[in-house]
Amino acid sequence: MSVHIKYREHNSVDLDMSFIKNKKTTIILVAVFLLFTGSLVDFPAMADNNSTSTNSTSTPHSTVTSITSNPTTVNAGVQVTLSISVSDSSISPTTPSGTILLSDGNAGGTFNTASCTLSFGICTSTYTPSTNSPGIVTITASYGGDSSHSASSGSTPLTVILLHHTTTAVISNSTTVNTGGHATLTVSVSDTASSPTTPSGTILFDDGYAGGTFNLASCTLSSGSCTSTYAPTNSHGTVTITASYGGDSSHSTSSGSTHLAVTSLDYTATSITSNPTTISSGGSVALSISISDTSRTTATPSGTVSINDNNAGGTFNETSCTLSSGGICATLYTPSTNAPHAVTITVLYAGDNTHLSSSGSLQLSTSAPDSTIISIMPNPASFISGNATIFTATITDPSRPSANIVGLVSWSDNGVGGLFNADHCILVASHCSITYTPPPNSHSITITASYAGDTSHSGSSGSSSLSLAVQSTPNTTTTTPNTTPNTTPNTTPNTTASQTMAPQATSPQTIATATPQEETMITNAETSQTIAAEVNLVNQTLQTTSIDNNVSVQANNISSDSINISVSATNQTGSKVILINLGNTTINVANLGYLGVMYDGKPIAPAADVNSLLHANSTSDPEYAIVVTQSGAQILVLIPHFSTHTITITNMSKVIPVVPEFPFVLPILSISIFSVIILFSRTR
Repeated sequence: MSVHIKYREHNSVDLDMSFIKNKKTTIILVAVFLLFTGSLVDFPAMADNNSTSTNSTSTPHSTVTSITSNPTTVNAGVQVTLSISVSDSSISPTTPSGTILLSDGNAGGTFNTASCTLSFGICTSTYTPSTNSPGIVTITASYGGDSSHSASSGSTPLTVILLHHTTTAVISNSTTVNTGGHATLTVSVSDTASSPTTPSGTILFDDGYAGGTFNLASCTLSSGSCTSTYAPTNSHGTVTITASYGGDSSHSTSSGSTHLAVTSLDYTATSITSNPTTISSGGSVALSISISDTSRTTATPSGTVSINDNNAGGTFNETSCTLSSGGICATLYTPSTNAPHAVTITVLYAGDNTHLSSSGSLQLSTSAPDSTIISIMPNPASFISGNATIFTATITDPSRPSANIVGLVSWSDNGVGGLFNADHCILVASHCSITYTPPPNSHSITITASYAGDTSHSGSSGSSSLSLAVQSTPNTTTTTPNTTPNTTPNTTPNTTASQTMAPQATSPQTIATATPQEETMITNAETSQTIAAEVNLVNQTLQTTSIDNNVSVQANNISSDSINISVSATNQTGSKVILINLGNTTINVANLGYLGVMYDGKPIAPAADVNSLLHANSTSDPEYAIVVTQSGAQILVLIPHFSTHTITITNMSKVIPVVPEFPFVLPILSISIFSVIILFSRTR
């Protein structure tokens, strides 16, 4: 008998077992052989094969999943943010990837996404607890693992505050509203819980984009309610008004609505006319009022109109009147004895069932200018050939002898050819003076003075005769010329010249150095828009700026002697001041006394001070003030009431120096001579 034993993959032994006589002996021999050959069996190889199988299936890294909520306490129905992170807790960590599944344990809340994908080991989601959530909700994040990481999960508790349910009701004081009218809306919010508390917070209104307006687009609850008003657009139909309650820390949101039926009304126009528009002192004027339908010609407005003169103190025989079938009515107006020069009459139409309200206005002039008388001194006058004579003009108002009259007086010798020291003088305390030198070989001259008038006075003129003095004896003749020139021409003319042009330069009513208080008042007046516009004279260029957007201003040089400024305004009833800035690099401050100010072509008086001018009202007379500042000078002109007015600053040629031509000619001449010399040198 033989036995074949294979003990390694490529090794085997053949044994001749024929000498074995029994089975017992055979078993013993085989066992001995196996023990002997055991070291030859490839047990390490077997161990190596097992090791290779283990390394090909490695163990996943363990992970830790955590979840946080921000905030950790929230009202029911309010969203919170959840942040989830998964970390590798092994000795050699790597970044986990994969998906997170979120759950609230069937608490009834909602996630914006029930799963999120890890990015760098983190992801986020949001959660909104239901209004029936338990007090504590457990949010669980479950990580499913990836090829290298094991699954894990984490959770966080979220405290949910249950809100009381509310109902919102909105009620209108009327279910129907006309275009141009309004409805009052009252909103109330009620707590429907078994133990109610008073809701607080804010109500938001909307009309479903119908285009109407709320006086308050939102209102704050007080004792659970608040109000607003609603004005519809001019459209016919039904508007749904919705009031939305935003909730508070204890109450849930809610909303309510109501319906308004809107009736469309026609637009109207109100006009008022007067003939004449100027009322003499103590007189009255009839006013005719007409209301017209501007939407359709077949519907005539009805109802009443109210009339007022904006507190000017006048009286109407009727302060309201009822429209006739033609949409017209009339009333009689009598101004007060101390009425302003201009009175604005305003008419208000209240509307009717088919027409919208409207208004109109008319400006009346309440009195004609007072007449004036001009007197000239001396009259008659005599002169000595070659010598000057001083004439003084005095203007009086016969109806008001104590009135202070302002303005300009122009002078003429009716073409004789004499010389005036100025062509006009400015009235101070109702008089002004001028110096006149007759031409040679003159014997009899008529001097004429003409007053242009002001806002309250009409113009006038007067004359004086000037004749050559006759000497009785030669001695007197030789003495008189030697005496008169020393007393009249040399002394008096100098005094008169200063009286003619200087009073405004020294008078505190017209020109003064601005005090710090006055500069502050002027700055504040610009901020408050009492100063409505500025005109800046910069390098002989005019620049205008409107401060009050209702007031427009334009300016230009109308001549070398004056600046013309046009001012107008719409929807403007209060008094305003126009500020003219004169830079000291452009003007000669020392000659400011020559300036005069005219308003609508009439000279106006200087103000008592800057403060009174800045605090005038619509019944004041136009006036002005000139103040000297460190940067130059400022002219402030009061406009009591608006339509369109013209302000003229005169005698600017005395204040703005003429730009000399010589400085420009000299460089050109020098360059020309230099060029000639170079050319001459080259030709040589």
